[in-house]
Amino acid sequence: GLHVDPRSSIMVEDGDPSAGAVFWSVSDSFRRLGSMVFRQVLRVTTFRPDGKFLALAGDNKLITLLDVLNDFDHDGDLPCGQPVRALAWSPNLRCLASGGEDRMVTVWDLASKHVLFQMDPTKDWIFKLAWSATGLLAFSHLGAQGVRLAPLEEVQDKKEITLERPNTEEDLAEKEET
Repeated sequence: GLHVDPRSSIMVEDGDPSAGAVFWSVSDSFRRLGSMVFRQVLRVTTFRPDGKFLALAGDNKLITLLDVLNDFDHDGDLPCGQPVRALAWSPNLRCLASGGEDRMVTVWDLASKHVLFQMDPTKDWIFKLAWSATGLLAFSHLGAQGVRLAPLEEVQDKKEITLERPNTEEDLAEKEET
C-alpha cells in the first residue's frame, strides 16, 4: 500500500517482500529517500497524525516504530503474538491500537512500550481499526456483518495513561455497515 504524511510530504510504500518499506519525498519533486528491508511482508503502515512517527507491521509479529524526524531512526518494537493487519493511533497520540491474526484488539502505551490491555478475541482476524477524536475505537474482523465500536474513555494524569475497557459484551455496540 501507499501511505502519505501530508505534513512532511513523505510517502511510504509497503507490501513488496523484496523491497520492504520504501520512503519517497512527494513535495516539489518525486524522489526516493531510502528503504528498509524487513524479513517478512509488511501488511500495514501508518503515520502518527502529527507526522513524527511511523508504525509498520506485518507477518513478522512485530510493530516497528520509526522516528520520522530523525531520518527514520528505529524507536523500538512492540512484540505481537501473531501477524498484525491493522493499526490506529489514539487521539492523544500516546497509544497505538493493533489487531490482526490473533483476533484481538491490543492497545499499547507508547511511553512504556507495554500493553495497556487486550480486548476479548473476535471470531476472526482484525483487519480494520480506526480511533475517533472522542476515543471511540472502531474495528472490524473478517466475516463481520458490521463494525464493532468500543468506547474507550481516556483517563490521564501527569505520569501515565489508562484506558477503561468495556466490561461486558453489552458494552460493545454493533453498527450495521451501510
